[in-house]
Amino acid sequence: PGSLIHVDVTKFANIPDGGGWRYLGRQQGRRNQAATARRTGQRGKYYRPAIGTAYVHTVIDDHSRTAYA
Repeated sequence: PGSLIHVDVTKFANIPDGGGWRYLGRQQGRRNQAATARRTGQRGKYYRPAIGTAYVHTVIDDHSRTAYA
């Protein structure tokens, strides 16, 4: 009784295979995005590659400061 936990949900964009454009540059990033779309076969609205999103749920125990994800 009296113990507290903190819950956090963080939304991330999935990074295409080979890396994203912020790390590799726009031209190589677009190539990687297209290659991932060809591999997965998923397309979004207007036929753009659908990479998707990922969610990370993190719980921190307030007493021991232990984090669980």
